[in-house]
Amino acid sequence: MSTKGGVEEKVCDSCAGQTVLGWTPDSRQIVAYRGRPVELILIDTQTGKQTTLLRHPSFDLHRGQFSPDGRWLAFNPKGAGRSTIRITPFRDGVTAPEKEWIPVTEGPDDAHPTWSPDGNLLYFYSDRAGFLDFWAQRLDPVTRKPVGAPFEVLAFHTARRPLLSAYGKAVTRDRLFWSMEEITGNIWLATRIAPDPAR
Repeated sequence: MSTKGGVEEKVCDSCAGQTVLGWTPDSRQIVAYRGRPVELILIDTQTGKQTTLLRHPSFDLHRGQFSPDGRWLAFNPKGAGRSTIRITPFRDGVTAPEKEWIPVTEGPDDAHPTWSPDGNLLYFYSDRAGFLDFWAQRLDPVTRKPVGAPFEVLAFHTARRPLLSAYGKAVTRDRLFWSMEEITGNIWLATRIAPDPAR
């Protein structure tokens, strides 16, 4: 549906088991994932045609996100007890083979890559400090290879207000948005009433 209003349009009839992740930069295709192992797909908004974007024979591939210029795809391979961040070139509508994947992080529990608007920074979730926090990795503007070490952006080192990755996040030029829970509890005192012996 257009953000200016109008009639909503059905994109496809056979989308069971698929989760929408975002758009291609030209807004013509939707990025989603499906299957086991989980693969990333593209759904054409005009025809409903579904094509495989990226797959691996054993790893689940999650959270595919295109760079602002549309030339790179960041994603989150999960498998063998690890969750890492990778980037693959995207040329002429096709992702590169695994040997060209760029390692951004090595986990063991990094997830949800999100590009900065200029494409030179990749935000992600990580529990490397013992809590799930926002981290980021600087990238070379030409090769998109990591520059320096990952750094913590925002810490959530409290049980009351933990960062929950399922809620997602959004990044703008000068703002970082996220949803989170606030967990509270109470202790109650009750007077024990002795049972009636006549019953």
